[in-house]
Amino acid sequence: MFPLLYRSLVHDRSSALLSVLAVGAAILLVMVLEGFQVGMWRQIRAYREHLPVQLITARAGVEGASFTRSALPPDVADQVRAVPGVRAVHPVVNVPMIYTQGNKKTTTTIVGYHGVGGPWRLKEGRDLGGPGEVVVDYALARANDLVLGDHLDIYGRDFRVVGLSAETASWFGSYFFISLEDAFTLTSVGREAPSAGAPSSLLVEVEPGAQVSRVRTAIEAAVPAVDVFTPGELAAKDVAIVRDLMGSVLRLLVGVAYGAGVLVIGLTLYAAVFERLREYGIMKAIGARNARLYGYVLGQVIAFAAAGFVVGVLASFGVAALIGWLLPKYLVLPWDGGVLLRAGVATIIMASVASLIPVRQVAGVDPALVFRQ
Repeated sequence: MFPLLYRSLVHDRSSALLSVLAVGAAILLVMVLEGFQVGMWRQIRAYREHLPVQLITARAGVEGASFTRSALPPDVADQVRAVPGVRAVHPVVNVPMIYTQGNKKTTTTIVGYHGVGGPWRLKEGRDLGGPGEVVVDYALARANDLVLGDHLDIYGRDFRVVGLSAETASWFGSYFFISLEDAFTLTSVGREAPSAGAPSSLLVEVEPGAQVSRVRTAIEAAVPAVDVFTPGELAAKDVAIVRDLMGSVLRLLVGVAYGAGVLVIGLTLYAAVFERLREYGIMKAIGARNARLYGYVLGQVIAFAAAGFVVGVLASFGVAALIGWLLPKYLVLPWDGGVLLRAGVATIIMASVASLIPVRQVAGVDPALVFRQ
């Protein structure tokens, strides 16, 4: 059976190649959309998950602190610092902003920090050395033709670009990193106490050997003005907010991609089998049973699906790299383990569903067709 199947596939190489490319295109579409979705969630979680602390305090009742401006009472830092098991407290200020340059408007978040809470990886330049300096996300800098040494106007104050950060952009915006002192000054403009110059959140380092859950409970009991989270919990909250906004649209796009995949693979296999109907008629005429013919059809399905999957995976890697180079703001991760697994399972399912039509077609082949043609 296998030698016959092999000869059948290589007999018309151009047709087989087109079939493989069609299946590969369907897999490519699925993997790019899946990879875009996974990349978006990773970008949204990135800042929280790279914080080198065990706990984060936010103002009580404030959800999704990454997307809103909140201010803690001025004495909260001292109260948290006094809780047993707390090693250090690092104030951080988050300020949402629309950065405008010419006709371009970009959603950004200004992060004011001192020591902890800044960029975790620099693509170019250096970290902050003092007030009046800013580290700009690389994707935003590239989109706005910013380079090291340029000057930015942020809420009426002049800042010099000293570094370009990596992995600090997403579909929803980018980050500016400035000193905590500058951030307090910016948030004091046009504001009244107690929100003026107040941190948005506190990054809490726990003493070595202390149990994080106990320290968390102690902070919540001692400082009722704050809610306490782990970085992972806040990252999950940020993702949940975006899922509520974009999740249904992304699911629809991915669902359409899977539906298109079934149609493309189904039509491809139907055409491949239709071209060989006379061969199947000859096999039936010399006594081949339907079960054997089904084996040939399924062999074609497996061959085209496997080859198409490899082509689709490699093509998705190339497309993702191209998107990352042309549009660094967008992260597409087709090589993510979950994406590869789902694409592999989807390929099997799509090929199985798509093979139903060719199988029924072969089952209905009339052996007399051979003698009439």
